[in-house]
Amino acid sequence: MAEPAHERMRMNVLVGRARELGVIEGALTRLAGGEPWIVAVAGEPGIGKSRLLLELAHRAGTRDYLVLGGRAAEFEREMPFGLIVEALNDYLGSLEASLFRAR
Repeated sequence: MAEPAHERMRMNVLVGRARELGVIEGALTRLAGGEPWIVAVAGEPGIGKSRLLLELAHRAGTRDYLVLGGRAAEFEREMPFGLIVEALNDYLGSLEASLFRAR
C-alpha cells in the first residue's frame, strides 16, 4: 500500500512544540472518546504550522482515523467550507464509483 502524503512529507522529530503536541494529543483522546473537537492552527508565515499539521495527521493516522487535507490561497479563505469541499472532493474522487450507486 502506498504511504500517505502526510507521512512522506513528515520529518522524524518535532522540536520545541511540547505544548502544541499536548493540545493535539488531548484533542485526539477526546475524539477517541466520542467527543467532537476542533484544533485551530494559526500564525505568521514560516513558524511551522504546516509541520504541526503534518504531525497531527500522523498521530491521527496511527489511531486509524481518516485524514483528509485541503489547501487554500489567502484569497480563498472567505469561501465558506472551501477547504472541506476540497478535501472531500479529493477523497470521494479516490473511491470506487460502485460505492455511490443507489441500492
